[in-house]
Amino acid sequence: MYKNPDTGFYEADFRRKGIRRLHVSYGVKRKEDAAPLDAAMRRVVREKRTALIDKVRSGDIDVHQIAACIADERPLSSLMTETIEAADWPWPSVWAAADSYIKWLAKSDKRAKGTAVSARTQINRFIEFVGAGALVDQIPSSTIVAFQAHLYSQEYAQNTIVGTMWRVSGLFTWLQRQEQKRARDEKRVARSLASPVDAEEVTSRKTKRERCLTEPEGERLLAATPTPFLAAVMLGLFSGLRIDEMRHLRPRQDVDLKLGLLTIQEQPEWHPKNRKRRAVPIAPQLRPVLEYHIAHYASEHWLFPSSVVDDQPIGRSYFFENFARLVANAEMVAGRDTPEGVVYHTLRHTFASWLVMKGVDLYTVSKLLGNTLKMVEDTYAHLAPDFRQRAVDKLAGIIEIPQLQQNPPQTTGAEGEGAT
Repeated sequence: MYKNPDTGFYEADFRRKGIRRLHVSYGVKRKEDAAPLDAAMRRVVREKRTALIDKVRSGDIDVHQIAACIADERPLSSLMTETIEAADWPWPSVWAAADSYIKWLAKSDKRAKGTAVSARTQINRFIEFVGAGALVDQIPSSTIVAFQAHLYSQEYAQNTIVGTMWRVSGLFTWLQRQEQKRARDEKRVARSLASPVDAEEVTSRKTKRERCLTEPEGERLLAATPTPFLAAVMLGLFSGLRIDEMRHLRPRQDVDLKLGLLTIQEQPEWHPKNRKRRAVPIAPQLRPVLEYHIAHYASEHWLFPSSVVDDQPIGRSYFFENFARLVANAEMVAGRDTPEGVVYHTLRHTFASWLVMKGVDLYTVSKLLGNTLKMVEDTYAHLAPDFRQRAVDKLAGIIEIPQLQQNPPQTTGAEGEGAT
């Protein structure tokens, strides 16, 4: 048994002759909590209960259920009884449910690659609060309310709290759907699992990041950027690329200097956030920087290759650390902790804001960003308050309008009488 330095949870690897290697995460951070779970799994492996081990490996049986069975002095075979009624079968612990849910997210082709990673971080906050062994059907709504209050007390950002609460809600929704699918396959009535997350109690108000660089700030940022990172910063500032879109650019397939286009498109191991392919023209001031970068820093596979792994793009953490450093060198605040903080996404926001303030229509901006028109209107329309008037003004002079009479006839009597 050992403590995973990345997650802080105790884990264990079991190897025994005749049994395929089994990796188990106990979902607890204290050694005294992990000890009974580890003892239970050691017994299962020692007795070579392969059927039970397969159930643990597939996620059908939770380590906490095994430990509870041993603590109650019930035979381990009771966990494998096939005649057990569905209504009597216990729901999994929060840890086991979350583990299965996150594995499902990781395998889903409909979600971004980082979704499972962020989901793990969000749900781990919930697990630490309620305890890894808590059964999902025994968590009351009051616990959810207390958990949300706990997040506020820890001074998490508003968007972080909203994302965490909806991720917990998503876990229960996924459990309900999985139970319905299993019940259909087994031709039985699905067990009821009421979600303790009340949508009306969970705040849905997110804070919008309005931070946009001024033109002097943009100049200071570029002046403070080392040459190897200059193309990356300019791709955010003059193309509006997201961090992962920038990282996954390939010099041959995605950068066409002859046509002057950047192509954001799906790749074998990565896809854009909305899975849509889009082309972004290369700005005049960006072209020579890209040419220089490709000649001196790009690899065969990536425009921004990793300095550690040859066939991988530059790491997010490594780039974020360097970006925060150059923001500080430009005499600005780095990070999301304050409204004035600058992150890489600030460059994308600046790109769109500068376009709108220069009179570019919102539809074109939405196509360049790969966002919906409504999203762009909600975020950037205030920067061009006269964009609707400019649109209507384009109708001026397209047809001849009859001249109005200088002295129109006066009506007499009741309204409408005498009118011709």
